Amino acid sequence: MARPTDTLGGALALTAEALRREARRLASAPGARRSIRAYLDSNPQPKLQLGCGANLLPRWLNTDRGAHAAGATYLDAARPFPLPAASFERVFCEHLIEHLDRETGAAMLAECARVLRPGGRIRVSTPDLAVIAKLVEERDGDDTAARYVHWCTEGFLPGADGDRPALVVNQLFHGWGHRFLYDEDTLAAALGAAGFGSASRHPYGRSDDPELHGVDSHADEDNREMVAFETLVLEAERR
Repeated sequence: MARPTDTLGGALALTAEALRREARRLASAPGARRSIRAYLDSNPQPKLQLGCGANLLPRWLNTDRGAHAAGATYLDAARPFPLPAASFERVFCEHLIEHLDRETGAAMLAECARVLRPGGRIRVSTPDLAVIAKLVEERDGDDTAARYVHWCTEGFLPGADGDRPALVVNQLFHGWGHRFLYDEDTLAAALGAAGFGSASRHPYGRSDDPELHGVDSHADEDNREMVAFETLVLEAERR
């Protein structure tokens, strides 16, 4: 059982961190607004990336709320976007929506629809719940699934007692700050409810839209097959 002083100290630490985050947000807001306005004024076909991390795409408004995203414009995807309606041609978010609970994810998609021009397109990538759930079933000699379990275990589960699919599934649900995982039907329904038309599935790293082809960045040459195996990618147009 935690001592009262331990609980109080932990609560104070959390409060202090929340205050620091809010201070960073408020300090960056005026600069973010200027950066957004300058981008929109100078780009006739604006494109918005949410949660860019280090993936700064040329001629895109690359946004993130993290300190690791040097060169990005501050934007918290879990809050209403400080962006005018119908102002972007494309929106892209890679391995972001799973970090939000279902309700916040729905609100983010609605904001994406709001800031897109009619006919504008969104591309969303996220871990595929259907693929992940099958890891604990009989895999019938599925070599890619077995190699994926080994890859996750070796890279993200130090001390694991062998390549156990259940450990990998739990890591995908609870690791890295994940809050809600989607399968294709659930994500397509969320896009439809947010104001998008029929969603189409695309391979990782590929699109029939030249503006969205090759924008994905989570994979490198060493892990591309594994990232592609776990990732669901849907695109849809704003109605």
